[in-house]
Amino acid sequence: MDRETLRRIISEKLKKNQNGDNNFVPQENPNNSVVPEKFSNQVNRDNPENVVNVVQSNFSNVQKFKCTTNTTNSGISTQSPVENIAEESKEIGTTNTTNSGISPNTSVEFRPEETEEIEDEDIEIKDHAIIIKTKKRYKFEIQYGFAGTIEDTTRIIGLKIPQLPQFELTTKKKDEVLSVLVTVDFYQMEGKQIYYIRNRKEVIEKLYTFRGDRHISKRLISDALDVWLDRVNPSKYIKWVDVREAVKDYQEWEEINQDPLGFFLSRSAEVIGNEKLKIAVLLSVVSSQLKRLYGIYRIHLILTGSSGVGKSSTVKSILKMFYDNADGVEDFIVLKLTRMTKESLGRLNINTLDGKVLFVEQLDNIEGVDYVREAMSEDRITTLTTVKDPEGNLISKTIIIPGQPSFISTNVTSNIDHQILNRSIQLYLSPAEDESIKEKIIRSILMRKSMDEGDLMRLKLVTYVWLKTRPNDPVFTEAVGSNVTKLLKKFINFRNIYRATEITRNLIRAVSSMFGHEKVEESDVDFVMEYFKKDIILTTLELSERDLQILMWLRDHGFVEGEKEEETKDVTTSEIAQVIKMSTQETKKLLDSLYDKGLLWKAYDGKRFSWAINRYGVKVLAELEKEVEEQQQEGEEDEDIIIEDQLLAYISSKLMGKEKVTEEELRAILEKTAQATDIEVQDMLIKALEKKGIIKDEGNGVWKVL
Repeated sequence: MDRETLRRIISEKLKKNQNGDNNFVPQENPNNSVVPEKFSNQVNRDNPENVVNVVQSNFSNVQKFKCTTNTTNSGISTQSPVENIAEESKEIGTTNTTNSGISPNTSVEFRPEETEEIEDEDIEIKDHAIIIKTKKRYKFEIQYGFAGTIEDTTRIIGLKIPQLPQFELTTKKKDEVLSVLVTVDFYQMEGKQIYYIRNRKEVIEKLYTFRGDRHISKRLISDALDVWLDRVNPSKYIKWVDVREAVKDYQEWEEINQDPLGFFLSRSAEVIGNEKLKIAVLLSVVSSQLKRLYGIYRIHLILTGSSGVGKSSTVKSILKMFYDNADGVEDFIVLKLTRMTKESLGRLNINTLDGKVLFVEQLDNIEGVDYVREAMSEDRITTLTTVKDPEGNLISKTIIIPGQPSFISTNVTSNIDHQILNRSIQLYLSPAEDESIKEKIIRSILMRKSMDEGDLMRLKLVTYVWLKTRPNDPVFTEAVGSNVTKLLKKFINFRNIYRATEITRNLIRAVSSMFGHEKVEESDVDFVMEYFKKDIILTTLELSERDLQILMWLRDHGFVEGEKEEETKDVTTSEIAQVIKMSTQETKKLLDSLYDKGLLWKAYDGKRFSWAINRYGVKVLAELEKEVEEQQQEGEEDEDIIIEDQLLAYISSKLMGKEKVTEEELRAILEKTAQATDIEVQDMLIKALEKKGIIKDEGNGVWKVL
């Protein structure tokens, strides 16, 4: 008998059975092909409000199914008894029903030379029980009941999250009872909603082990769970709720709304100090959620400093509280990277860069600097590339990723790309000098404890909802706008006023959003000026706080360009390197950068370079100090006396080479250099030296030379 004849016989038999017996079983549950672990958090889910339920159940109170043991990968329903035909048949050839395409409810009997009997199995679903039976009367009964719902906080769509149903499966054996909690989840495929048991593998293993009967296989238990899943109709249990309802009773939710700044600073206390840098990182995250504006509308940060001073730790102490790309959450906030290849950012598989924070561990680890520059200042990344069409022809294709992320990175070296530096706020983290701070840092690292994963995800849910419910478009009133304009006009003589204005605006908008203000208030402006006024001015000069410290140290220690070359007092690269605690090579790069900006004098004697701050550098410092430093001279008689910088620089030069100086030594130096024989005058000079950061009082009549 050939295959066509066999198919005709089967078709006729099927029609006869369907006309004579209306006991038709619904088609096989599509969950059979689902691996829960694969789809749990990695599937592409559509809008939950516009989905079609693929599982539709019209079962009566009791449903009964039959299955054979050789239909695991077949097109035959597990409920259809079909005798398996041995391959040895000469007339029929290969008649194994595994891939034969035989339809459900078809019972076909063949008489080959040899046949193999396979025992039938029944799956019976009652209102509260799953009953598995075999032909040899082996029976496995599992009771089930609805146990409530859990919220899937990783699947947030439009500030709504799904509540997933849970069922308790219970089975008994003599005096033993096993209870297993089953969570039903779903995913989208081709516009349909597919249900599956999230912890399916674990459930099957526990049931099989507890039963301990080889006649009840794992495959049979799996089939029974599929049939049961159809029966319970999970769609009626799944509801979408406002995520704000899920967090409103959390203590953290109340705290973050009452004092957002204190909330984040208190939970980043494992990194001692660095509050300004932490606030800057938080504002960068907040700015990622603001509506688009022309130009740069995010806060981009570069944290510079020596290796090991805590740059990355400071950034992570804040970013750890937000969902990142490793959390399995679709709408994550932080795209955390340790390295970035040349074209990777332009081919990122993401819908938009708006609402994202791009954090790269080290700026030196970025190869695609061009893409970063584009992402920092444009409202999209556009790449024209060449690809092959289905016929193999080369065609041009435009890849567009809309949006602008907030960008945060750290850096040790001074060779930062000019355009990236021009778009960022550069903050400097200096090594801890205070002994009490050092002790606190050591103790905090030694006593640091791990955080419970559940508590961390709960914290991230709270910060997510808080972030998404902030005002996303704070506007300037005329009054506030006029005051900020007057403030910024003071810096008009500096370069880069356009970028400085954008950075100031973005900082103020982020602060306003953080505090929940729909309109910018004067308090928002005051907050920015209190923490970042110096950084705004430095940005216009393309300088960092580290650059500023070097310039001030050179001036305060008398290394200033003179009217004549022989009057110039200079210092070598290695001596400066010792002061700023960097390698000689990196220090040379820093000094060269300052020289290129016209702020330093440089000389080379054939062996080594020497440096001094020039007259333009002194002028820039004076203007900076005038704008930035809070002078509180009113009401303080001793501050009415003006002490010339040149005199202090001369006194400082006599302290060079000393690590510490006693009171007796210090007063002797003041007497010789400033002819200050009066004790009160010496006290005034000592205060001035302390204020300039040349010496520091350590108590017991000892000063540390800085």
